[in-house]
Amino acid sequence: MKCRQGGFWLSLIVSASIVCLAPGTAGAQEETTLKFWTFLDPNKNGPRESAWAQIIKTFEDEHPGIKIQPEIFPWNEISSKLIVSVSAGRGPDVTLVETNLRQTLARGNILAPLDEYIETWDAGALDDFYHPQERVYDGKTYALNMWSNGSALFYRKDLFDEAGLEPPRSMDEFTTAAKALTVDTDGDGKIDQWGFAEGIARSQPFAHRFLFPLIWASGETIIGPDGKATFNSPAGVKAVQSFVDLVKVHEAMPPDVVNLTYDERLQGFMAGKYAMAIEGMHRYERTQTSPVIEGKVGLVPIPGWSVDKPAPTPVTGWDIGIGATSENKEAAWEFLSHALSYESQLLNAEVAGQVPARKSVAEDAFFESEEGENLKFILDYIATASSEFPQATNLDLLIELFNLAIQEAILRDVSVQQALDNAASKYNRSL
Repeated sequence: MKCRQGGFWLSLIVSASIVCLAPGTAGAQEETTLKFWTFLDPNKNGPRESAWAQIIKTFEDEHPGIKIQPEIFPWNEISSKLIVSVSAGRGPDVTLVETNLRQTLARGNILAPLDEYIETWDAGALDDFYHPQERVYDGKTYALNMWSNGSALFYRKDLFDEAGLEPPRSMDEFTTAAKALTVDTDGDGKIDQWGFAEGIARSQPFAHRFLFPLIWASGETIIGPDGKATFNSPAGVKAVQSFVDLVKVHEAMPPDVVNLTYDERLQGFMAGKYAMAIEGMHRYERTQTSPVIEGKVGLVPIPGWSVDKPAPTPVTGWDIGIGATSENKEAAWEFLSHALSYESQLLNAEVAGQVPARKSVAEDAFFESEEGENLKFILDYIATASSEFPQATNLDLLIELFNLAIQEAILRDVSVQQALDNAASKYNRSL
């Protein structure tokens, strides 16, 4: 027996009986609890957390027979815990999925295919999402984009004004600004404010988010059609050398970036320690919670090699999917569909500053308002110059080896070419 609900068929088998649940049905019983894995705690007061709290509440109000049980994990642990848990026959009903790792999870049968549910949507609905073809692995769709995300150069408008600098459009201008904004502010002989920083600590390495776009800006790739690493090309060497030189030649980035994590780098930017940072738009609202830099953060595209051609923004973000071991897949699809609805996507943009995954939402008048102008900036950037990270066989390993090569060049004085050659060779041997 199936029950029509919210445009989809929902069957819930409880205690050997079938219960039909309709939104707003009086006396409906709480028969199903969905485990939802997320790194955003709806009980906290952050903008992204508040948005999820509202999305969940609206869903539960409309589906009185289904309750959402969020289970919170650090964002960088969800994928590894998913693999272990689902492989052991456990795991969530619904989970956030790292966009960069969706193929890895699909390949390992960690996520359930969504195709039979997507077929219940109106014709063409899938085309409302950005890059839906990138969610297909071996002919099946295992996740859908919950929110997109592009990165940009976050810079301190006040510091640039004081130094008489314009926001950088090219790497030459970027290096000049980074050097000028590296200063000893209190005269004690120690640098208090660095022009730029990006963390490459092994636990959270993120230099690739800056350097992959520079490789793309040269017209080169990170991996080739055969799946082998190509980041050791002349374009890769040029990009990585520019990063290493910020530390060793220009002294505009602190040497301790080798131990700096992604999160620590953002904290340093919010504390005024770094004048520039490459950051995802999903964290712009968080920067505005800092009294040190509130109202002082400007946004420009990631500088490329020439002033008239910015580096493509890496489109990342988070997807959402159904755990392969879920026993409540149809109810899970109801929640997934609600989270992806126009209303939820717009709420996520308005409350949390998240970049919507649906093209139709981007047409809303909100993005022409003062509150939505930053999202409009990144939506336009994505439309004109963007690329997704490669769907590598093992993207985690690719990123780890790439960042370790940078550490090797900084700490051991290994040439950038040799360090990248070593990293590419190790990756290719793993295939």
